[in-house]
Amino acid sequence: MKMIKIIGLYSPFGSDQCGYHAINYLKRNLSNSKNISFLALDRPGIKLIEIIKNSDLVILVDAVISNQEEGQIVRFEDNNFCNIIRNLSSHQLGILDTLNIAETLNMLPKKLVFYGIEINESYSGSTISNKIGQGICELSKRIELEIKGKE
Repeated sequence: MKMIKIIGLYSPFGSDQCGYHAINYLKRNLSNSKNISFLALDRPGIKLIEIIKNSDLVILVDAVISNQEEGQIVRFEDNNFCNIIRNLSSHQLGILDTLNIAETLNMLPKKLVFYGIEINESYSGSTISNKIGQGICELSKRIELEIKGKE
């Protein structure tokens, strides 16, 4: 049985919390799956490498900023997204930087999927917006369908 890690990346500010909320939503809906672990990581930076190494499948969920409509979902798989997500992450040490280091160290998982939820970087409320909440629901449905095809 393949071990699957679903990791929500976030910071505790405004819409950048969407990775955290997505993981909690997925936990509730996929709690019967014994081969899935759920992690919510507050700006893990380089520590992410240790968490993803030797995994069969890792699904990363993070906020992105790409001038799309708020709540829009993007999906990239394996190395297809290396050139695309360079400037999408809202964190200091971007996801791409971390994944490039992991690749250099031969520590990438067997399969890697990245889901991003478009945020409005000017939104600084204490929770996520309604559009982000709708995006999380849609993203969760997509991930559930993807997981069911891999189990």
